[in-house]
Amino acid sequence: MRKLFVIPFLFLISAGFVSCLDDSEPVFKFWNEPAIVDNLDEENPIIKTPRGKFTVPELEGKDVKEGDLLWTRFQVDMNKQGDKDLLVAEFFSYTKINGKETNLPQNTETFQTFLENDYSEPIRLAELYNYYIDHYLFFGFYHTNGAGKEFVYELVCNPEIESDNGNPTLYIRSKEFVYEEDDLRMAASQQNQDGKVVAAFQMTKFLEKYGKELNSGGKFVKFNLKYKTGVDKDGKDVYREFASNPISWSAK
Repeated sequence: MRKLFVIPFLFLISAGFVSCLDDSEPVFKFWNEPAIVDNLDEENPIIKTPRGKFTVPELEGKDVKEGDLLWTRFQVDMNKQGDKDLLVAEFFSYTKINGKETNLPQNTETFQTFLENDYSEPIRLAELYNYYIDHYLFFGFYHTNGAGKEFVYELVCNPEIESDNGNPTLYIRSKEFVYEEDDLRMAASQQNQDGKVVAAFQMTKFLEKYGKELNSGGKFVKFNLKYKTGVDKDGKDVYREFASNPISWSAK
């Protein structure tokens, strides 16, 4: 018996576009969706997304490995199921995402050394996506002079409370990625069609330190985010706060 794939109403909205091939089962199109390569051992590779798992025949033989983070575009036809009763992701395209650990300095002195390192490229705009997979947070970035460049990022937590809301503050910083002569030119991060760079940060250790258990068994945490936008006339770094600070995040 074919298993049902239940999609709540909010899923339809966030999918961005819905069309119907017939009077029964729709097709869902995902234009900007993070994913993790979950399994490559079979003929139909499997990805894990915020919506669940899908099988992706088009990933077979591609230059990806298990655990790779991807920023994807694909569609799902509710009439088509692949192996293990998973729906099939078709017309699949992707770019690889730079994924890194969140840095948690033990003291203020160590934190300051992070702010003095070479992650000094200004960011024009940073956006937090309301997605998570395996405790990864996903961000989109625009750089003022980003055309033709690639960037790597770091996310650093200030061990001291900076504001009256009593929540930890995380700093997003970036630097241009410069290839060494012998590099294989594997992209550190890639721009999407709209010129935005997407990166992800693993938040497990941050949740373990600052998170609170929920009755549902998940983790809940509030935090502030800042990103560097430039340097003032005195040579001091300028950071912009996210308008949504403090950010509430529940990761299960």
